Amino acid sequence: MQPLKLSFCLIICCTFFSCRQTGKKIVPPVTAAPAAANTDIERPSQPYISYSDSITAVVKKLKDQKNISAINKLVYHTISVDMPLYWHGTKWDFNGTTRTPGDSTIACGYFITTILQDIGLKINRSWLAQQPSSVLIKATCNKIERFAEFSDLEKYMDNTPPHSILIIGLDFHTGFIIKDNSNTYFFHSNYIDRAGVTKELIAVSRALKASKSFMIGNLAANESYLMR
Repeated sequence: MQPLKLSFCLIICCTFFSCRQTGKKIVPPVTAAPAAANTDIERPSQPYISYSDSITAVVKKLKDQKNISAINKLVYHTISVDMPLYWHGTKWDFNGTTRTPGDSTIACGYFITTILQDIGLKINRSWLAQQPSSVLIKATCNKIERFAEFSDLEKYMDNTPPHSILIIGLDFHTGFIIKDNSNTYFFHSNYIDRAGVTKELIAVSRALKASKSFMIGNLAANESYLMR
């Protein structure tokens, strides 16, 4: 696979818990031994740290230019297209904190904060990863909604514009929700069967359907955070 190009970038009350938090720990019900990483998807040849540095440099330039439209496009493309290629199959663990895709393990909260930091957004990676996901969502998103039924979440996403990146908090899990032109995906470090990082249609996500509560916020709508 050729190195990823950056030319595109220059034209994203209930208490909800992440799967890693300080104090009282909420441990998700892992159902099986660790699953092997899916090798069907080849990681990009460009080293991850090089890719991250390139993205961060572009984001900094766009912030200096106050070009929020270009930042939104970059954040969407990076999280929806590039990051799944790098991170797919990285194993889940409740205590996982890796910064390198495919190396060691990553918990669901750390998965979100690591990606946000690695694309040049300001975030306290470790502290927010250990907080309830409601804290993470309020720190990074606008247009926050809460639902008690999965069907209500589906209806909400049906009315969400394409090219949207959102963050969702579940009973004891968190991840990105991605809306493209035709489908809606859950991009997360999946604790079920210790499957690890996956991007799956929300309609088939066992983690989403297992939750009894949903809190979702729109990352792309929070322009003040993206420009910080």
